[in-house]
Amino acid sequence: MGALGVAVAALALAATSTAVSYIQQEKAAEKQERAQREAAEREAAILAQQAADEEARGKEEAQKIREHARRVKAAQEAALAGSGVKLFEGTASDILSETDKLSELDALAALKDSAARANLLRKRESNILATDYSVPRTSSLLATGLSIAANALSTYGQYKRQENLLKELKAGRNIFTVGSGGETKIY
Repeated sequence: MGALGVAVAALALAATSTAVSYIQQEKAAEKQERAQREAAEREAAILAQQAADEEARGKEEAQKIREHARRVKAAQEAALAGSGVKLFEGTASDILSETDKLSELDALAALKDSAARANLLRKRESNILATDYSVPRTSSLLATGLSIAANALSTYGQYKRQENLLKELKAGRNIFTVGSGGETKIY
């Protein structure tokens, strides 16, 4: 096998090594993407559950407010009736109506607050699910191609250098020199 054959074999080995490295990087990138996506899906599921829980807590709170208002109104009615006031006329009626209005406003506020918190959680969930977890591959593919090209040029350069040295040797020329520090150099 001549120098060219050795150079071609070295180039093939370098290209194969680079290709294997690229494949390993691709597999690692895919594994990383999958792990990130799965973690994001778990987090999104937790956020969705928290949003649902938040809405349920709001409904429960509104129900408690309404139930408390019914008890307060019943106590008001009993107190008014016990004092001989007609319940559904004049000031007594105004008091009972105001109790209804205020308690319903409180219940609606509880529902609104819990809905707002749930919406924030759902927005976070949506943002997580919309995130692109792919690892850029263009740069690694480009780097692999450039590495193969650089290896090819380097191997070809080494081949040409050896070819020139052989020509010099065959022509009987001295290709060795001794530097000032005593090191031997090859032209």
